[in-house]
Amino acid sequence: MYKIVLLFLFFSLNFVVGQGFQSEFRANYRMTYILDSLTRKAKVEDFKLFFNRNQSYFLSDKSILSDFYEVKGEVLDMKQLQSKRTLFLDRISYDATKKDFSVYLNEGKTYYKYKQNAELIWNITNETKTINNIVCKKATTAAFGRKWIAYFSTDYTFPFGPFKINGLPGLIVSVEDDRKTIRFVLDEIEKHHKFIQIPSNVKAVSKEQYFKLYDNLVFNLSILNHVAFVEDPSFKQKLINSVMERKRMMNNFPMDLDMKSIME
Repeated sequence: MYKIVLLFLFFSLNFVVGQGFQSEFRANYRMTYILDSLTRKAKVEDFKLFFNRNQSYFLSDKSILSDFYEVKGEVLDMKQLQSKRTLFLDRISYDATKKDFSVYLNEGKTYYKYKQNAELIWNITNETKTINNIVCKKATTAAFGRKWIAYFSTDYTFPFGPFKINGLPGLIVSVEDDRKTIRFVLDEIEKHHKFIQIPSNVKAVSKEQYFKLYDNLVFNLSILNHVAFVEDPSFKQKLINSVMERKRMMNNFPMDLDMKSIME
């Protein structure tokens, strides 16, 4: 088993305590996604959506784990590091009254944020579908470089959903892009009366600047200069190859294709 001495992690593990809201519910979503269009092999990752009547906060389960984990130079094994690694670093807060969202990126002890209007134009149909024993209505929209097909439930009258997909007259139970490379499905919804902290003291940047920071954080290999490989120095090259292969496969990503157009 490979072990490395961590002077810095590949993604950020410090949580900035700040503003937030009192949640009423927590929705658990599972995302199925395809990185490589050639193999069409699906991967999965779990996400949480915390919300009340007016606000929501969406992030990966792995980001939640990282909030409670601090690295202070100790030795960790590679499996432990990889278990916390995610390609989905965004933390997204949505304000239903203002119909806008803020997207946060944690880089070390600094949070960056860009803000965007989120009033999507939905076409709601009469088509219905039962998903996980919930009767849903179908709606479609185009946003973030993709066409989306969503199913929402008016049994839960909250205008929220996963990622940046919001604004329907009911909680989104399922949503996928028309190319079937990304799909979120609601696994569970439960009451959750807790204060949800949202990063404060953040640095506001443009969407373009944010995406460049994001790309650098995920794929900048200079971070390996700060890592000492204890048992097998050659493992560094293996890790570099793995990162480059992951970047090659991201021809369908990110979820917001504006990033792809900026980075190309």
